Amino acid sequence: MKVDRSRFKQTRYKASEECEDLIEFLRSCSESQLLENLKSVTSSNVGKCQLIHWIDVLDRFDTIYEKQCDLNGNSTASSWLETGELEDLTVACLNFTALLIEHCSSRTLEAYNSLDRLAALLVSARWEIILAILALLFVFSKRSVALKSMENGESLLQQLFNLVENWGGQEHGLKLADCCRDLSQENRLQSAQARVLSLAVLVYSDVSQVMLESVLYGGLIEEMVDVLKLEDPRLTEIKYAILGTLTAIVCCDQGPRFQDVIEATGAAKNDGFLPVMVRKCIDQLTDPNMPPFPHQLATALFSFLYHLGKYEKGGEALVSCLLMESLLKVVNHYSDSHEFITVDSLGVLFVDLDMCLSV
Repeated sequence: MKVDRSRFKQTRYKASEECEDLIEFLRSCSESQLLENLKSVTSSNVGKCQLIHWIDVLDRFDTIYEKQCDLNGNSTASSWLETGELEDLTVACLNFTALLIEHCSSRTLEAYNSLDRLAALLVSARWEIILAILALLFVFSKRSVALKSMENGESLLQQLFNLVENWGGQEHGLKLADCCRDLSQENRLQSAQARVLSLAVLVYSDVSQVMLESVLYGGLIEEMVDVLKLEDPRLTEIKYAILGTLTAIVCCDQGPRFQDVIEATGAAKNDGFLPVMVRKCIDQLTDPNMPPFPHQLATALFSFLYHLGKYEKGGEALVSCLLMESLLKVVNHYSDSHEFITVDSLGVLFVDLDMCLSV
């Protein structure tokens, strides 16, 4: 539903001129222009702003989600957009909202009021819509937005639990890596990715341990790491989701699962999987003669590394694997690419953390 503007005070801080221009365009442009332009927006276009600046745009997105919900309910397709284009626009709106939440400096909960639409859209027959919703919920949850406290949040978390619980892989002897090897069965890969993202949201959302233990079973962490070990460029998105889920586990559970992550990734060993992956990533980021390392994956990898190192056991493991020299290559490498700057910033944070731990 649309945002109830009476529930919060208007901010005294103005959005940047570039943001205001983008907001006005997205608010008033045609639907076809909206689809085209949402695909091209990057974080540099959004900049730092507050979510309440975007209320008009979010309300417009809510109307689009409503039309998609009607279509899912077998209503007649919207006259202003063909069915496939409406689905593409829905995905584009969800992806843009995730970008917005990721980069907003203030995330006033009252400025987002479409969880009811997201819950309805999770029954969509199109995996792209489901995965876009889960990616948005992942950003909400990792940014310390308590979904449980939001209207419709509890029912939404139950849907995610059902999605994780009923995926069917373990019941049929399928591990995550098995779902990723046979890419001729795309639905199986997308189902596995949806399961991983749902699990990350549940971990961040502080659901009951009874609920969590039934889906985060023994051996699942090893299964996720096994997917990271697969060499296939088509697996970038699920690897990104897995790194996000591992980050959620180390941030929210410093018990036995934390140690399971250290052991499964080989984080404490110089030749362990995680240190080797990090060195490979750094070499590809800084050497123009090597194939590029996917930026999305690099950011997720460095974020995981940083959060793992924030805790005593993780910090001790990373100090022992001697990553400092490689990380300094990132810090010392010059690039004016906005994407590289994000990775470089995480590298600086980790180097600073590593120096503190080494003292």
